Amino acid sequence: MKKSIKLLLLTVLLSGCFSNIFAVKMTEVGVGVYIYDYLMRKSAETWGREPKEFIAEHFAILEKNGVNVIHLAIESLENFENIYLPLMEKHKINALIQINYAYFRNNGDWKNPKYMDSMAKKAAIIINKYKNHPNVVGFSIREEAGTWQMQQISDYYKNIFKYIIFIKKTKIKFFFKLKTQAKSKRMEKRIHRYYRRRDT
Repeated sequence: MKKSIKLLLLTVLLSGCFSNIFAVKMTEVGVGVYIYDYLMRKSAETWGREPKEFIAEHFAILEKNGVNVIHLAIESLENFENIYLPLMEKHKINALIQINYAYFRNNGDWKNPKYMDSMAKKAAIIINKYKNHPNVVGFSIREEAGTWQMQQISDYYKNIFKYIIFIKKTKIKFFFKLKTQAKSKRMEKRIHRYYRRRDT
């Protein structure tokens, strides 16, 4: 199978200033838009339309106009599986999944370890299920974060990684991309043992 390079253009706020220029050979370019599940449903209601049908028409328009990647903010795993994933596959549209039901919200009790852990488990379910799906390019739990939130977001991603099942060929892209202990061989073995015990 011919390898392709998927290019994601991200604007990242950093504390330093970098001037390095990287030359990348591009064989595929993502051209996309944001889609919020709750706004799609609200628009369908405004127009007196059935949401699933309304969203399907929207995806057809996106494909017709050359859109091949979306930033998709979902409100539930059920909505993603029943509505958006089949349309992504049909119209050959890839998605960065924003997990709104496990979103790093400003009013969340993120200093509470139990709260953070419960949210991490919610996020891990969809990640484990679709981390290798060809139409899923990555996962997000926060847009436009402030620099003062970086430590808590880092801690949240570390908690999510505790519940990810890692296998040799698994490739997971997170935004923000963070280094965690879960990438170590020792942690991978611990995660595998946990799930084997849980599923027996």
